Amino acid sequence: MDIKVATWNIRGLCTSDKQDEVRKLINEEKLQICAIIETHVKFQKVNKMGQAVFGNWEFVTNAEDNNKGCRVMVGWNQNKVNAWLIAKTKQSMLFLFETTCQKSKFFCSFVYASNSGVERRNLWKELGAYRQIINKQPWVVSGDFNVTLDPKEHSNGCSAPSNDMIENVDIECLIQS
Repeated sequence: MDIKVATWNIRGLCTSDKQDEVRKLINEEKLQICAIIETHVKFQKVNKMGQAVFGNWEFVTNAEDNNKGCRVMVGWNQNKVNAWLIAKTKQSMLFLFETTCQKSKFFCSFVYASNSGVERRNLWKELGAYRQIINKQPWVVSGDFNVTLDPKEHSNGCSAPSNDMIENVDIECLIQS
């Protein structure tokens, strides 16, 4: 069985239209795991919103770690995959997933990085720590790092790499090594 995983930067999950879009994505793509980032859902409403989107799936969020609303919400079909949340921070969540049929295991980190380069440095440390936990086992890192790798990709079209871009390249090397 193939595992289908998606990560979507929804930029606000509070409308019924957005919730419908996520449910449609899950159904049409036959996903087993779906992460929604930048939800803007307040802590008091996160359970209701998760149930509305994921239905009978299991889900967890990092809403309690963020005073401005939920940054990462992850749902999975517990009939297809087992999930263990290993670490959860303001900017990331690390899971170990296992298929129920084949018992194949892989790690997955879902990221919604801060816009602040200073705060994003904490994320680089977190990912480095995750790498130590994971060792050489399969690992997927998915999400929005809020910084581009190349100046041409930036909306401002800057001509030289910023310090944030250089740090992003450094973490890419750390993860791949």
